[in-house]
Amino acid sequence: MLKVESGYPQLRLPLLVDAVKPAEAQTPPALVLPAHMLTSKNAIAQSSLSHILLYLNSLSPDAIKALPGSVLPQLDNLKKSLSKLGELGTPAKLKSVLENSGVFLESKLLGSASKSMLNTDLKGILLQILHGFSEMGQSKGQSGLSNSVPEAYRMPLDSRRSESVKLEVLLRVESALGRITHQQKTTLEENSSEQQRWFFELPATSTAGPVPISLSIYQENRASPSSQESSNWGAEFSIKLQHHGLIGAKLSLVRNTVFVSLQSAQPQTVRNLASQKKLLNDKFHDSGLTLGALESTLLSEASINE
Repeated sequence: MLKVESGYPQLRLPLLVDAVKPAEAQTPPALVLPAHMLTSKNAIAQSSLSHILLYLNSLSPDAIKALPGSVLPQLDNLKKSLSKLGELGTPAKLKSVLENSGVFLESKLLGSASKSMLNTDLKGILLQILHGFSEMGQSKGQSGLSNSVPEAYRMPLDSRRSESVKLEVLLRVESALGRITHQQKTTLEENSSEQQRWFFELPATSTAGPVPISLSIYQENRASPSSQESSNWGAEFSIKLQHHGLIGAKLSLVRNTVFVSLQSAQPQTVRNLASQKKLLNDKFHDSGLTLGALESTLLSEASINE
């Protein structure tokens, strides 16, 4: 089981080998999934990393070779950062993905992290790719690209194609970095004496290709270390799958009781999710938790398209 501890700004995620005993269920918090977690526009905006990987997969070997040599190893590291959806159900794997999401890069650099950590941290990888473009030559400017459009169009056709590929990769990398920075900024803004939220976009892949997962983990009723009161923890995530459409979930943990709310835009998916209550209950029970409630509801078109 994965335990979440507050260690602001770093999120501490120790692995617990021994499951705790279930406690009596208490009144659950509201199970209303925020609309911003479920809008298709938001899902598209959060898929910057997926856009990079999809674009790289579409390039020919010759087009890849046209990129700066120092960038190629980091592009490989970027591809390695993808996790299969099924793997994220493993506490150890989820812990690793969260810690290397890029949200905690600066915290790790302030600690005792080694330089090799930059090759596994998502933000560290993206920054090294940008650095590789900046080293392409002084005559091409800081981005390593031609300084003017007329100059670019005087090049041979193959050179223009090469320049176009470099620009496209650069723009997508900058977009992904901006997304991670936004997550860090939002995390800082959501910090208060009563609640803390951490925001992530997890890189994952399915049989249909890269799939971004929008995730937030939160702690409510934050208690001081000397207090006997326990905090309530929860998580919200959304994902869009090829055959199941947009799916959102909210999990609230009150002591050892979990309350789950699931939402989908497709009626059949809603029915499929509701039919998994026994399986979900058994999974929680194996981890020493109790399923307090499971709600599965249909999203309206208005909430998806707003």
